Amino acid sequence: MSNKITYGLSNAHVWPILSTNANGVPTYGTIINMPGSVELSLDAEGSSDPFYADDVIYYQGVANNGYSGSLTLADVPASFLTVVMKEAVDSQGAYIENADANPLEFAIAFEFKGDAAKRRHVFYRCKATRPSIASQTKEDSVSPNTLELQFVAMPRLDNSNVKARCEETDVAYASWYGEAPYAAGSDSTGFYYVAVDDTTGMNPAEQGWFEKVDTTTYARTTDTTPDAEKTYYIRTIKA
Repeated sequence: MSNKITYGLSNAHVWPILSTNANGVPTYGTIINMPGSVELSLDAEGSSDPFYADDVIYYQGVANNGYSGSLTLADVPASFLTVVMKEAVDSQGAYIENADANPLEFAIAFEFKGDAAKRRHVFYRCKATRPSIASQTKEDSVSPNTLELQFVAMPRLDNSNVKARCEETDVAYASWYGEAPYAAGSDSTGFYYVAVDDTTGMNPAEQGWFEKVDTTTYARTTDTTPDAEKTYYIRTIKA
């Protein structure tokens, strides 16, 4: 379906990327709601490099380096600041920004109401800089303040996917905001599980491993030391 206009940014959500394995497959944390979405602006990043031969452009190379831009919000949720941006909260409830903190990468999904299409989008691998801070004095009329979150959207390390989108009539639409971002070709859960070969010296809970509950169900383990009687699993996304 073709949209003539795009408007109505809403339903922004973020999945923190807690880690990536040797093959670049991400492990996601708990999804974070980003209410109060005002505006999103992203510009494509890349290059177009022509190769000349026989006095013509013989080959045109195009590089897709993702996108860069900003998300404007009424406010940035505390969970995003602590989990993704790595701000610390002290015993008095103050949020501390430390110059040595290394923010997490994340996936972000959102939607445009537009016309009948109501498209939903997801960017798989993003990284944000610190949100801007601004305010102004109160005048005759009150205009709410907003915060701007600058970020880049990069290709995934495991499959080079940058983004995906769907429309309200697509099957993927209903499960767009699951435990993990939508993955191309995924089934109803979007995951498969690979047994861990070597658990020596590892902390299963810290690694984010899973245990098999029954033939079709897995649950995140709470074990802090490996149990020799158990098989642990790494959860990954179907490609």
